[in-house]
Parts: sequence; structure tokens; C-alpha cells
Amino acid sequence: MLPYYARFIARFPDVTTLAEASFDEVLTHWQGLGYYRRAKHVHEAAKRVHELHHDQFPPSIDALRALPGVGEYTAGAIASIAFDQAEPAVDGNVLRVVSRLYGITESIAEAKTKAAVTSRVKTWYGDAPPHELTQAIMELGALICVRKPSCEACPLNRHCFAYAHGKTDMIPVKPSRMKQPLEHYVTFVVTHNESIYLEQNPDDGLLANLYACPQVEGKNPHDAFETLKARIPFSVTLGETLGDVTHVFSHKRWKLIVVHVLAGESSDMFYPLEDLPALGKAHRTAIELWEKKLMQ
Repeated sequence: MLPYYARFIARFPDVTTLAEASFDEVLTHWQGLGYYRRAKHVHEAAKRVHELHHDQFPPSIDALRALPGVGEYTAGAIASIAFDQAEPAVDGNVLRVVSRLYGITESIAEAKTKAAVTSRVKTWYGDAPPHELTQAIMELGALICVRKPSCEACPLNRHCFAYAHGKTDMIPVKPSRMKQPLEHYVTFVVTHNESIYLEQNPDDGLLANLYACPQVEGKNPHDAFETLKARIPFSVTLGETLGDVTHVFSHKRWKLIVVHVLAGESSDMFYPLEDLPALGKAHRTAIELWEKKLMQ
């Protein structure tokens, strides 16, 4: 993750540079950094800060919340750490620390639990600088009050309900995890003279705005190929199956059968390998299967 972050920061070292870049370029440099919707929010927030706040993040908690992609946690973190305001930043670490400390047994996924934790933390801000307290709680949850906590090393152990009652394995209470559905697709790596045909995803939905190899739901490459032929505006020839790719999202899993297809002609939707636009990880892996075959 860190090399991708360093690459992104090197290209966009400040708000102005990020705000003035095209979204396609932002997406390209975002690859490897996780959820791509965040790239859109980061870009939109940079433009808002650039246009409305003269390239300076606003210190007001309400103005921070108004920025695209900035929720309660991010707004609180910026306000307390950057501007030394008594605004809690409640993430999973803080929810765990406070739930154990006070014996909170409601699910931490519920809004009322998060609100109760936020209210508790807000009472802690006194003479201590808010930026120090915010980071101290987060670090406590990240390093000591972990899933299997090091309670003997915790500076709050004598005040902790979960530690005193032997319930650190029961608190915090989390919602039961639903099994992720598995979706099957045939994914086509369509090539012409070592350039690859890509389609751009819509502005909303899964992997919004990213480029992708064409794919058809199902498990049968021959049936999917017939669907592909009717969908793209040039002649194609079915090639060999290159392998399988499994990709896990937060809410679903993909199982992809990757198939090579030869295009009879090219267009401006074909991209050379050395200049591919922003792709989701699953389709980048699919293309890598074709690259390996090409080098054999």
C-alpha cells in the first residue's frame, strides 16, 4: 500500500495539483489504493477546497462534513488532529476501546452505539490538547486494545469493565457476518496487435468510472462469446481460455473465467499495454494472464 500512496502523493503533492488534474488521471494513479469511489470523493473534495476555500482545508467541523466523501470520523480526525478542536474521531479502534471500558453491549454497527461512544469521548477533552488525546485513543485501540488485547500493558485496565469482568472476548459486540454471494462471469481479454479493448464503467455502481474488460455473466465461454459478438461493433474470433480469477469485494465475490479473443480490427477503445487506463484489480489480473501467455 505504501508504494502506491507515495506514487499518488508524488504526482499530487497539494490540493491545487489534485483539483486541476483530470479524473481519469486521478483514477490511474489511485490504482492499488483500494475503493475507487474514494478516488472520486478525494478529487471532488480537492476541487471544493480549491474553489471555495482557497486551497486551505476549512477548520469548521460543519464545513469539513460538507466536503465530498468526508463523514463523521474523517471530519473529527481533521478537526481534532489538524486544528486542535475537541471533536472525537470514532473509528473501529475507538469503538472497541470505549465499548470495553464502559461495558457497552449494544452492537457497534448501530448508529445509536456510535453516537453514545462519541458522546463519551467528547467528555474526555479537558486540558489535554485534542490532537494528542484523539491520537492516543486511536493508538491504544490499534496497538493494545486489539481483538486479543494486552490488558496488562493497558494504562486504563483498572477502569475497564471488560477487563474486570473477563469479557474482553465478548465486547465489543459485532453484527453477524452474512456470507458473501459468489457471482460467475466470463471475462474476455480482447486484443488487436497487442492492444486491449476496454469499456468504461458507468459513473455509479460497482467500480464506477473504471475501465474494464468486457464480461458476461455465466460459466460457459461459448455461450458468453455469442453474447459478446452481439455487443461489440467489430468482428472477433474466440481464442483459448487463459485461466480463472477470484476477486473478493466487501459484499460479494467474483469468479472469472478469463478467455482470450482476437479482434479483426482496432478502434480508439483499444489501449496499448504500456498505457492502460485505470482498471479494477480483477481485470488487471485477467490481463496479466494474457501477458504471461504472450511471453511463453
